[in-house]
Amino acid sequence: SEAREIVADKQDITIDLDALPFDDDRVYDMICEGDVLGLFQIESPAQMSTGARIQARTMQDLIKQISLVRPGPIQGGLIHPFIRRHKGLEPVRYDHPILKEILEDTYGVIVFQEQVLEVAHRFAGWSLDEADSFRRLMSRFRDATEMESMRDGFVESAMKNGASRKVANRVFDQVSKFGGYGFCRSHAASFALTVYHSAYLKAYH
Repeated sequence: SEAREIVADKQDITIDLDALPFDDDRVYDMICEGDVLGLFQIESPAQMSTGARIQARTMQDLIKQISLVRPGPIQGGLIHPFIRRHKGLEPVRYDHPILKEILEDTYGVIVFQEQVLEVAHRFAGWSLDEADSFRRLMSRFRDATEMESMRDGFVESAMKNGASRKVANRVFDQVSKFGGYGFCRSHAASFALTVYHSAYLKAYH
């Protein structure tokens, strides 16, 4: 709002941010080149590096870029596999067919909190209430011992739902590292919208 007022005052231009298209190459070029000083959320060195590697060209790319630079994906070692798969440098893999339905748009990598809930619900076979309780408990657990205490319940339930013990344990490893340190998709989308608007104002004004 303040930036628009400055542009209106200094340049006599009225900007309707809600009317901006989300495919402006100049905006994405600036983000990909790391010219992000002063931009909301993405001016940190980690975001700058991730943005240069992802080379976002759509709003969905930007949403995922923002979500990756969070403690959950970082602790889970998920950033590098995501970027390699995004760029076609390694094949996308799924430990179980159900996971393809949940993680296809993020290349088999857990990026959003909703995906944790869906894994607990659809892969482990828990009810939505149980899955949401699991997600909330994970957000409170801050050490490996507390998180490990949830493994048996997850693994046994997933095995009843048709997964092998090996696969169930591997999926729990991925989920447990993500923990509560990730964005939900809608939160990341609102951040990405502000990033795009800020980048547009910087690029053109």
